[in-house]
Amino acid sequence: MRPFLFTMQKRKERDLEDGEASPKKPKIVSVAEGNKNNDASAADLFRAVKSLLKDEHTRLLGLTRVLKALKDAERNATIGDIVKEGREFQEVFNILGLNQESVSQLETQTCLEILEHVLLFTSKDSHLASRLGMSIVQNVFQNHKKVLHHCLTVASLAFASLRLLTAMVSQGTASAREVQQSFDFTLKCLEFMPNRRHGKDKKDIRTCFIDFGLSFLMFGDLTVLKEILQLKGNNMCFLLNNFIFIRLRGLLET
Repeated sequence: MRPFLFTMQKRKERDLEDGEASPKKPKIVSVAEGNKNNDASAADLFRAVKSLLKDEHTRLLGLTRVLKALKDAERNATIGDIVKEGREFQEVFNILGLNQESVSQLETQTCLEILEHVLLFTSKDSHLASRLGMSIVQNVFQNHKKVLHHCLTVASLAFASLRLLTAMVSQGTASAREVQQSFDFTLKCLEFMPNRRHGKDKKDIRTCFIDFGLSFLMFGDLTVLKEILQLKGNNMCFLLNNFIFIRLRGLLET
């Protein structure tokens, strides 16, 4: 035996005697297995959360877990699994349907944020937007419109409410029309929103209100815009008129 081979053989025998295990090859997980794991984790999440949401003492914990899972899933590109498992998020709507005196503002805010994140995801998929997205939009206005309007009058909830409304409009033309027909643009609280600025926050109430108005320009058709512009004496009409004028002036100058 050659000296080099003899040395290598001795080293291997010594390693085995010392109990050194040979390095294991990393396990390769297929795409199918990865999706199966994501489905399982989403199912486990909702199984664990459903019992929490039924108890008033653990409701907030359950809602927080769902919201955190949605935010984490956005970064990990697995939000589709959670949305699919959550279906229409009826448990969240059940909480919004409770007597508001028995639900904390933080619980209500978390419910609104959960629905917003779901709608932001469905807006990227035309099939989901027309099915799940529209179902959520209609559920809000048919069963929880009073809650939504009330939240706009509460400083700590107005931010989440405006963001949810913007996400609702972003589902497409049909949802923009649903919001235009169902939302009360004459609410007194809307008069003050264009002036509610906060120097430290980039996304203050004023900015969210502007985003809400712009969403109709992006996703609404001419009929939707015409109906809003005919609502004389409200800030949304004034806002859209200004943006349309600025846009038309820019087109004429180019």
